[in-house]
Amino acid sequence: MPLYPFHLWLPEAHVEAPTVGSIILAGLVLKLGGYGFIRFSVDLLFVGGVDFLFVVYIICYFSMVFSLFSAACQIDLKRIIAYGSVSHMAFVTLCIFLGNLGGLESAVLMMLGHGFVSSSLFLLVGILYERGHTRNIRYYAGLYKIAGFGFYFLFFILCDIGIPFSPSFISEFIGFMAIIQVSIFLAIFVSFPIIFGVVISLILAARVLFGLNDSRYFTNKPRILTNFLY
Repeated sequence: MPLYPFHLWLPEAHVEAPTVGSIILAGLVLKLGGYGFIRFSVDLLFVGGVDFLFVVYIICYFSMVFSLFSAACQIDLKRIIAYGSVSHMAFVTLCIFLGNLGGLESAVLMMLGHGFVSSSLFLLVGILYERGHTRNIRYYAGLYKIAGFGFYFLFFILCDIGIPFSPSFISEFIGFMAIIQVSIFLAIFVSFPIIFGVVISLILAARVLFGLNDSRYFTNKPRILTNFLY
C-alpha cells in the first residue's frame, strides 16, 4: 500500500515498467495492500490498533495531500497518474480503518473502480508513448481531434474524478457518509485534497486534449503533431 512516506516506489515502478506492467500494477498489485488491511488488520488486529487510529488518519491525510501536490509538479504523464493512485489508495486506507461497514464498502468499491479506471489511463498513456516516444506532457496538445482517443481519455478522467454514477462517485459518497459518522471535522479536511485532485485531473485533460503546444520545448526535438496517431 503506497502511503506517505513509503510511497516513492510506486511512481518509479510505473515509470520504469512497460504498459502491460503498469496495467497489472494498477489493476491488481496495488489492491493487495488493501486486501491485507481488510483481511488481517481489521479482522484480527483492529481492537489492538484502536489507540493508533489517529496516527493512521494523519498518515492517510498527508499521503493524499503530498501525492496531489507532487502530481501537480510532474510533467511525465505516468507519474501524474501514479501520484493520483497514491491519493486514491490513501483514501481507501482511511475508509478501511474507520471501523464501520460503510468504510469497508467504500474501500472495496474504490479498489474495484480504481483498478479499471487507472489501468485504462495507463493503457492510453502507453498508446501515446508508442506513437510519440515520449510521456512529456509538454509535447501533447489538441488530441481531441483524434475522436477515439479523445473520447476515451476524457471518459476515464471523468470516471477517475468521480462523475455521478461512476464507481469512484459511489465509493466516495459512501466513504464520506462513513467518515461523517466518525468525525465531521475529518470529513471537512478530507474534502480539500479530493477537490484539489479533481482540479488536477481536469487540468490534465484540458492540457492534453484542448491545449496548445509550447514552442519553447521544441528546439531540440521535432514537433509532435496532433495527427501523429494516424
